[in-house]
Amino acid sequence: MNFPASVQEIIEVIGVSETAHLIKNLPTYRENMGGRAVERVILYVPKSVGPGHRLANILGLETAQKLCAGFGGETLKPANANCIERWERNTKILRMANEGVPSRIIARSFDLTDRQIRNIVRRSGNGGGELRGANDL
Repeated sequence: MNFPASVQEIIEVIGVSETAHLIKNLPTYRENMGGRAVERVILYVPKSVGPGHRLANILGLETAQKLCAGFGGETLKPANANCIERWERNTKILRMANEGVPSRIIARSFDLTDRQIRNIVRRSGNGGGELRGANDL
């Protein structure tokens, strides 16, 4: 799956599942964009963290320190959790497809159409395995 650049740069430093966990645990705020409210996340990354720091509590100390090494002193504005949630959903769909579960059953489980399930599997490029880049789930 292609993630937005703002998420991909974090993934390159701490990994996919850690980035997913981080973004889902960040506070959100609403911003008015062209007449509609958009949910956003923002994160200031300190230059270093200790065991009791909020980032260490969310990610674990070692991963939080990796984040600081990569982005210390910067303010990150990653895309909201929608892309992460879609990636997690699609990874589950692909695992079920890989186990031989019929697409109509998978579709019912995720409140999607049979065609949407087939498209997700087709776009994954591997006929029912995990999404590309999903190997650290």
